[in-house]
Amino acid sequence: TFRGAQVRRSVERQSGTSTVTPDFSTGINFSFTATSATNYTLANPTNVKVGQSGFIRLAQPASGTAVSISYGTNWKAVGGSAQSLTGTVGKVDVLFYTVTGASEITYNIGKAII
Repeated sequence: TFRGAQVRRSVERQSGTSTVTPDFSTGINFSFTATSATNYTLANPTNVKVGQSGFIRLAQPASGTAVSISYGTNWKAVGGSAQSLTGTVGKVDVLFYTVTGASEITYNIGKAII
């Protein structure tokens, strides 16, 4: 039984070049900065818990070429179609997610917040 608000304040930094796999047991909020000209896959996270929600900050490289993203099979976009990133170098998008089933994570992207 929770007796008050449950807050985890840290943002877990993710790394990788072609595949990023968040471990949801390490936090609820994540950050990833792409490297120039390396498109990547946001793989199905490990250690999901139904009801967990949070965000993933997705930053385009500061210079060079903007990248694109693809998703593991458990990622389900609001509206049904996979959502793309802002295609501009230096921009930051935020993916908001909720784990809605053992094999389903619903997400929506806030574009170009920075």
